[in-house]
Amino acid sequence: MDDDASLARRLLAALGPARGAAWAAVPGLDEAVAAAIDRARAAWPGLAVDPSSAIACLARAITVDGDGDAPRSLEVYRVGDLILAEQAAAGAPTAIAALQREIQGALPGALRSLGIVASTIDEVLADLLAYVLVGEGAAPPRILRYHGRGPLRRWLRTIAVRRAYRAIQAPTPGDDAPLEALAAGDDLERLALQGATRELLREAFVAALQGLTPRQRNLLRYHHLDRLSVDHLAALYRVHRATAARWVAAARAALLEGTRARLQGALGSDVDTVLRAIGDQLDVSLRRHLSADDEGEGSPAAEA
Repeated sequence: MDDDASLARRLLAALGPARGAAWAAVPGLDEAVAAAIDRARAAWPGLAVDPSSAIACLARAITVDGDGDAPRSLEVYRVGDLILAEQAAAGAPTAIAALQREIQGALPGALRSLGIVASTIDEVLADLLAYVLVGEGAAPPRILRYHGRGPLRRWLRTIAVRRAYRAIQAPTPGDDAPLEALAAGDDLERLALQGATRELLREAFVAALQGLTPRQRNLLRYHHLDRLSVDHLAALYRVHRATAARWVAAARAALLEGTRARLQGALGSDVDTVLRAIGDQLDVSLRRHLSADDEGEGSPAAEA
């Protein structure tokens, strides 16, 4: 049997002094770490789940979550799914086979329920395993962007849905040309500002984007990066199209207001000129910044 107290100490050490100090005060941490490992073993009995890998996965998930000052319950982190993702990325045959079963078992029905035709489903699922497991250049496999907040199956579903919509929402030839020209050349920040203030805008915009809720970021990603219509968003989130439209508008407003708040002190009255530029080129800037996090953690089922 694992030494519960030793497991808790190892987690605190992996978190580092600052974040570990906050977690050390959590009641029952010893039992919580042991229970997280037990859940991982029960979820994937065919995988080798050892305490060291489980603790390392937990520490990474907590660190990515920014969860230091106000620790969450460890139950929110899917340790078994994190271990599966890590082992699959490392090429473990058992983990890869389990991942393939998840893709083939859960995703076809989910895509069919959104009205996606069989040929598109087959096309998307045929290369989904390679898409999430094979890195591009020096980039690590995409599956390592899964951070354990919600089931891995839902994360895979989000990617599959987005790739399916991209396949059926191919833009009219020429539609992307102005956007691509702007993104490759004079981007939003250059158009709006010069010199040091351009960097202030970039930092404020990125910080405001990160300050949005997972749902707001996903809505903007779906709408601006993937070009999903309000009707598609309504189907994806299972809400009325008017609700989906309100959500998108609210996310845009929150992003602009967050940028304003971060720029106000530095730019004063000039901030309104900058915000007008952002509003005019919001699609370009979001495509530029969201594409860096193209397979984020969020999914409609795990955005609370």
